[in-house]
Amino acid sequence: MRSGMRSKRGWALFLGVGLLFALQACGFGDKAPEGTGEKPAPDVEALTVKLEAPADVVETGAATPFRVRVEDERGQPVDVEKVYLFTNMEGMHHPTEGTMRHVGPGTYELRLPLAMAGEWYAEVTVTAGGKTKTFTGYTVRAEGKMVHAFMKGYNADEQGELPEGWKPGAADGPGDRDHASGSGAMDLGGDESGASQGDAGTEAGSGHGEGGGKP
Repeated sequence: MRSGMRSKRGWALFLGVGLLFALQACGFGDKAPEGTGEKPAPDVEALTVKLEAPADVVETGAATPFRVRVEDERGQPVDVEKVYLFTNMEGMHHPTEGTMRHVGPGTYELRLPLAMAGEWYAEVTVTAGGKTKTFTGYTVRAEGKMVHAFMKGYNADEQGELPEGWKPGAADGPGDRDHASGSGAMDLGGDESGASQGDAGTEAGSGHGEGGGKP
């Protein structure tokens, strides 16, 4: 009798161990790591990117703060690895660009100047989970005098982000000092020489296809 009971218990133990191994093999016994605090990388294809300028029309040459908000499919802010902003004019070659600073949940900002009056297009390149996607379709309108120092482009990564509130030619501000560039110093104090927007055609580059070193 006792021998029979021991035999039944042995079989039950054997079957229980076998079932446990089977469940683990199917993944049912795995547990998510606890206390790691890590979130899965966002899917860059599922993201929405919103670009905002401080006004409907911005001043040429000024340190314009552009802001980008990155959201997931539920409209929630998402932090990503990198956000790069690139702007230019169709058919022109005055690219102004740079890597945006993280300033809040899913929010990135960068101060860039626009060289001349007219409509500018913008592209936002987002890197998330090791993948990169460029979001297009944004436009910004600028008004004011042509700022010759920026007509050949401006890269905040190489030349440094413009200080907040900076304007070229300001009598009591940074407009009276040189601003470092990759090819030497640019004296912005005399850039607003009154040149008309009509001169842009002769100073423009070879067009959109030479976008000025996008990432």
